[in-house]
Amino acid sequence: MKFKLLGMFLFFQVSVFSQIESAEFYEKIDSLLVYWPQEKVTKCNTAIDNDELSDTEKRMVFYINLARMDGKRFAKEIIPLYVHYNPYVNLESEYFRSLLRELVLLEELPPFLVHPLLNRLAKEKAISLKNETHISHSGSDERFDKIFKAGGLAAGENIQAGDEDPLNVVMSLLVDEGVSDYGHRRNLLDSYFSHIGLSHGSQRIYDYITIMEFAKFPDSDQ
Repeated sequence: MKFKLLGMFLFFQVSVFSQIESAEFYEKIDSLLVYWPQEKVTKCNTAIDNDELSDTEKRMVFYINLARMDGKRFAKEIIPLYVHYNPYVNLESEYFRSLLRELVLLEELPPFLVHPLLNRLAKEKAISLKNETHISHSGSDERFDKIFKAGGLAAGENIQAGDEDPLNVVMSLLVDEGVSDYGHRRNLLDSYFSHIGLSHGSQRIYDYITIMEFAKFPDSDQ
């Protein structure tokens, strides 16, 4: 069965972290992860040796996989630290609260593996949007057809614009503020998708844009 899930999120805020705060923030995350099962942390780092991805893109994959593999711990340890450093988080938002509830109850999901076709499609889409004033999923049918022709059984896409920091990008898509069907969150926490590809770079109007492509491939052992 082939299906398509789309999600687009335009996110606007001033930079949350200064360079010093960002370094301190990520050092604290790393110190938290020392107490996580190291086998699980290693499994989450599926992009670490991928030469196609930047450090920022690799971090995005890592944080997504942490949420997938241990949602409860992510909700109870990573998110409170994130909230402490991010004054823009609306703690009273039902979208934020629903994320916490969902993560606490989430059964362990396999980590996303990085797929070169998905990286290429995400990069092509990011380039096509680099100078656009209107962000859309135009061309998604063609991208998904390429995934299906490569043996994919399912395909999805997230677009996030306006943020540079990797955890900000991931958290904004997980919270999915204002998106009634939680489409971005559904893609990130989908138990059927096995692979991800992404591209993060500059955008003329929104400063930054991130494209994430998702797929299920039958040769996956997940």
